[in-house]
Amino acid sequence: MMRLTETDPGKGPITLMVAGRITSESSPLLASECEALLRRGRQVRLDCHLVTYVDARGAAALRRLTALQIEIARCPPLIREFLDAGTT
Repeated sequence: MMRLTETDPGKGPITLMVAGRITSESSPLLASECEALLRRGRQVRLDCHLVTYVDARGAAALRRLTALQIEIARCPPLIREFLDAGTT
């Protein structure tokens, strides 16, 4: 299960706090939420410090989002390694 909580400071990027698991089941929701914010002309930052698990499809979705200039912040080290492994 994945939870998204949006924080809009009014200035700067909107932060989406992501909690739980980013999987093949939940990654389409994450992508659609981010893409909707981008279409509204907003910058997006994903705060991933509460992410507990990412499967291969979830990692691929996160990599696609970074290609759209979405920042992934506060990512746990093991998950960051998993994301970085797909870029080499």
